[in-house]
Amino acid sequence: STVTVGSGFQQLGAIAMDSKGNFYGVDNSRSFIGKVDAATKNMTIIAGVSGQTGLEDGPGNTAKFDRPWGIDIDKEDNLYIAGNGGPNYGGGDNNTNHCIRFIKAGTWEVSTFAGGSSKGYNDGLGSLAVFRSPTGVALDAAGAVYVLDEGNQRIRKIISR
Repeated sequence: STVTVGSGFQQLGAIAMDSKGNFYGVDNSRSFIGKVDAATKNMTIIAGVSGQTGLEDGPGNTAKFDRPWGIDIDKEDNLYIAGNGGPNYGGGDNNTNHCIRFIKAGTWEVSTFAGGSSKGYNDGLGSLAVFRSPTGVALDAAGAVYVLDEGNQRIRKIISR
């Protein structure tokens, strides 16, 4: 049978599950990250301001995203968000988030992990990395972060540990 959980999302770009069975969803059209509690099945916004776009780091309730698309979770339940779903849901050059964002588990503090607001192509750590419409993110068992850099037609690997 099918059971509906986490109503309150408008357009999900992706979902992921943490070690406690909670689901996290990326609402592309309203630019927020929501958590669906494993016990109650209720959704709460943990990062982003529904309906507002931008590239602002800080506490989850004031941080801003611009049509986020991809999500993955590491072993410590920290979230990684691919920042650019674009107006056509396949990335967009006019998006302000050509980056990967990091959300600290439990505190929901948002920071920019790699990239920034400028589009292009450059290898490097942190803000020295430049992407063009990153739409996907995945982590491997060793903690490396893989980015689907759609605008550059590449899969990029970030090694930060």
